[in-house]
Amino acid sequence: MPPLHRRWLRSVASLALPLPLLCASCSSDPAPSEQRREIEYELFPSTHRLTAEETSAISEVAADGTLRFRTIPSALADLELGDVILTGISKQTPLGLLRVVLAIDRDSSGAMVLGTAAAPLQAAFRSLHAKIADTSLPFTKDATYTGTDLSPLFLKPEFSVGGDLGDHEHYAVVVFDGDGNTDTTNDQVLIDATLGGGFRYQLSIDMDWGKVARISEIVKSCLLDAATVVIGKPPSCKIVDLLPELTLGFQVNPHLEAALAVSGSASVGFQKDFDIATIALPPIDVGPLVFQPNVDIVASIHGEASASFSANAHANIEATTEVVLSSKSENSKIVPFALKTVDADAETPEVDLYAEAGAKAGARLVLALYGVIGPYAQLSAGATLIANPTSDPCFDLHVGLDTQFGVIVKTPSLPVIGAYTFLDYNTGPLTLYDRSVVQGSCDVTQAGAHPPPGAGPSAVTLQKPPFTPWATLLGLPADGSDLASVLAFPTGFPSLSPSVDGRYIASGAGARGLVKFDGDGAVTWQSSLRDERGGELTSVGSVASLDAGLLTLYRTPGFGSFVVAKQSQAGALLRSIRVDLPDACGASVQAMAGAPDGGALVVGECPSTQSAFLVRLDRNLELTDSRTIADADPTTIRLTPTAIARQGEDWVVAGQLVRTGETAGDLGFFLRFGRDLMPSVQSAFACPDQLSFYPTAAIPSTAGSITLVGDASGLGFVARVKPDGSLGFARFPNLGSGIQSGFSPNAVVELPTTGLVLASTVSGEGDNPTDIILLGLDGNGRSLWGREYFLHGKAGLRAVGWPSAQLTDDGGVLLSATAASQGSEPGQLLAMKVFARDGSLPDDSLVSNTNFKPTESDLAVEPRDFAARVAALAVTSADFDGTAVTP
Repeated sequence: MPPLHRRWLRSVASLALPLPLLCASCSSDPAPSEQRREIEYELFPSTHRLTAEETSAISEVAADGTLRFRTIPSALADLELGDVILTGISKQTPLGLLRVVLAIDRDSSGAMVLGTAAAPLQAAFRSLHAKIADTSLPFTKDATYTGTDLSPLFLKPEFSVGGDLGDHEHYAVVVFDGDGNTDTTNDQVLIDATLGGGFRYQLSIDMDWGKVARISEIVKSCLLDAATVVIGKPPSCKIVDLLPELTLGFQVNPHLEAALAVSGSASVGFQKDFDIATIALPPIDVGPLVFQPNVDIVASIHGEASASFSANAHANIEATTEVVLSSKSENSKIVPFALKTVDADAETPEVDLYAEAGAKAGARLVLALYGVIGPYAQLSAGATLIANPTSDPCFDLHVGLDTQFGVIVKTPSLPVIGAYTFLDYNTGPLTLYDRSVVQGSCDVTQAGAHPPPGAGPSAVTLQKPPFTPWATLLGLPADGSDLASVLAFPTGFPSLSPSVDGRYIASGAGARGLVKFDGDGAVTWQSSLRDERGGELTSVGSVASLDAGLLTLYRTPGFGSFVVAKQSQAGALLRSIRVDLPDACGASVQAMAGAPDGGALVVGECPSTQSAFLVRLDRNLELTDSRTIADADPTTIRLTPTAIARQGEDWVVAGQLVRTGETAGDLGFFLRFGRDLMPSVQSAFACPDQLSFYPTAAIPSTAGSITLVGDASGLGFVARVKPDGSLGFARFPNLGSGIQSGFSPNAVVELPTTGLVLASTVSGEGDNPTDIILLGLDGNGRSLWGREYFLHGKAGLRAVGWPSAQLTDDGGVLLSATAASQGSEPGQLLAMKVFARDGSLPDDSLVSNTNFKPTESDLAVEPRDFAARVAALAVTSADFDGTAVTP
């Protein structure tokens, strides 16, 4: 017997007919408009119908089908296995019972325990002919409402009185939250629906055994044999083949008024169907039959790729259909839904960048017989937004109406018997209406149109940047030896920081000094700091001081010290100091971040003591504090800070922990410090599949979170760490087919309209040199677009890597990177500015580029215990006897 839902799928083609033809195929019997209760029936002698007094003897109705009786009712005195128990509505059985008896245990005290399961109607009734008609109006304040456990994402409903269809109910559901923190809204998708309306329906049930006077022993034996399914033994018979045909006719006229809004940020490849709540209506008893009408509030969401967006639609729908469900599936048939009235419109949506997302919300009427199983009809209104700021028109908003018809199973015990298997199906979503209702130019969201001061470009600027992308060599010499492999991490990653005059300072990644240039790539000046022997020091990073100065961290030859220089915005050297750490530390400097007072915090490693160090300087380069950081775990053999960022009055430091005996490999750690340099938050993470979790960059995110990027043994990762140090999400983007392996992100920027642009180095395949990858991500770290950048033979330079990144106010991402030859010749810093929306560069650019479709790996990240011990560290400083050279 083929599944009925497959037969119905073949009949869906009839929905392509024009609406007048559809209506011509509808039932001539109009949808019911008044209440009806009709029944004729005859019970088998083996059916034991309990009176209300006898039903009161039931002490327990268990979920597994067990019935406990305090005393044995007279109606059950001659009860046998395979008999059927039937009750109406009572305190003990609010939805009635129709159960076949599988086991009997009589107690000497007069009590009785029965093992039961849901019974088919044909096992209880010799004949049954019933018809009910009614109107269901679920959206009223006095309805019994049960919310689905979507906590903490589900918001309680609110009622409003009035409207064309009476009272309305408003639902707001956060259906997706990327980091599990409902206080951050840039990674959520929200459905906001207001529903009103109801259902008019007519249900008929017909079956007849004919001249059969009693249930045969063969049928009883088969019913009992079905109980062996519970212990895993297949039944020796199919009860449905031994029962007469039962037909169920269901005619329904749903009328739904829906106002639907879908909004949010960063939903990629997301799809979910869910029930929001159930509204239980008063049960209906027709003779021995008990029906429980329920209205389930249903919704669904889907998305491919989106930034911040908001779409609103409204629909007023009335439809009609009829179905005949038969236990002999070849006799089942459906008259497809036909629209009687439809009125749909939508408002102009708001979208900040790319968006493709949609949502549906509606109601499903279920008529459950004995609270077990029953037919349902579902009607939903939906809105689907497709937006691309580079297209004309920018957006297309569709309003759709979907329906579904079938039977829903309300109890897990039903499959034990299997008698109602023929009812366990549905048509799947059937489209009644799908029409483009609004097209045009995109309006941006309020937040996207007016980002906070200093937050970066507006959504309009991101959509249509006013500049032409470019790439140029900056001329500053840089050591490119670290570009031989992405596993040869530099000591100190590249640095690109804005200056107070609207320009940028590039340094780090082996650069022999620093260079200042404007947003068009024009170099203002370059500078190198030389020691007393004339050797050029390698810069690590720069930050601005509050007095319009510039503080730059330099690495000295060997270990144990570092230099910080203060220069004017014109490059003139104002002061430089050398900081010496204890010999036992073996110090290696790593990174620097600005301080609230205009000074700086320097972080590095003490490999000889398995610890890290913090040194704080004020804007005048005076020492104000210094500490060591160690892991309380005695198995730690290395603690390497690799990234530092300032967030408000705090700093966050991330890096790698190496512990002997850790089966998950090297760990990543996260620390948050206040002004006193004492950790307020500390956590660690492992990626067992890759045996490495190496953070390379950290930037502040929304609501106190931090975004980390880094390397996991050749796979890149992006992670969101919540304010309490727990992990919101971790994604592992892949480069897709045709792109070389060895992927090491080391810079990231966050867009104000939600989303990320991740910059990374990637190893070349074969003789190909190392080059750069940019990935566009949504606010949850899922990949949207990818672009690869090559520098082949330009000015004798081939390899390029270790990019830094800054978001510019004109909708671009500005990058500086190290360009190097494949030989022993030194390289130099390179800069390029690309569109933040897709990373594009002109074809005739210094750097060639190609786009690709990134993929993702599904890897687990596990928390680890981490307790940092902070102690005082004795350091000294003295003026550095060096000179700054500015050609």
